[in-house]
Amino acid sequence: MTDLVTFNPQEIEHAAHAISAVTHAVPGLYQALYETIGLFWTDPIKRKRREKNLKAEFEMAEEMIKGKKRLDDISATLAKEVLEPAMEEDREELQKIWAALLARLMTDELSVLRSEWIDIIKGLEPIDVGIFEFLKTFKNTTKQGDKGFFIKCFSEKFKNEFPQTKYEESDFWLSFQSLVNKSLLFPVQTIARDKDGTWSPAYIITPLGNKIVEITSPPTSE
Repeated sequence: MTDLVTFNPQEIEHAAHAISAVTHAVPGLYQALYETIGLFWTDPIKRKRREKNLKAEFEMAEEMIKGKKRLDDISATLAKEVLEPAMEEDREELQKIWAALLARLMTDELSVLRSEWIDIIKGLEPIDVGIFEFLKTFKNTTKQGDKGFFIKCFSEKFKNEFPQTKYEESDFWLSFQSLVNKSLLFPVQTIARDKDGTWSPAYIITPLGNKIVEITSPPTSE
């Protein structure tokens, strides 16, 4: 069994500073990070991984808020809601959405954060994030507008746009269904053809989906 290590305050201080100097200028954020480290970072192996994850996310967040007005203080309780799941994520696509949450928190664009929203975000996969992003501008140009043709066209264009991905068409089927089950997407029953020859989407983003997209996008205020 791996021996657990108890951090002393100096070690916690050092770890917090290594993650991001900006936390020291924001009392609530620093308190939340300090408490998170003290409560969850007793295993040295997990500590290093979590520290690396949060460091990457804070670096992304700081890029997102360059030139924007920052809060002098934030709610430590709210910050912990974001930090605790964020420190477990090591996939870049998903680190970006936790970074956006942190950036919005630091610029007062995240005054409300429901616990069920956090659960939804924790359950997202990289392909889900890609679907939300790609769905904004996607046009179905196939000869039919049903869901089968929609997903076929969507997956082909997605893979052309992001050739580094290894997703199969079946992965998109499963992801769309998962997003429907989470009430983030709604399957359209009647699909119409537009004047430009393209078909209207077979899935639309629900109000809940739009909220998740909003809070996981970089802040917009100057």
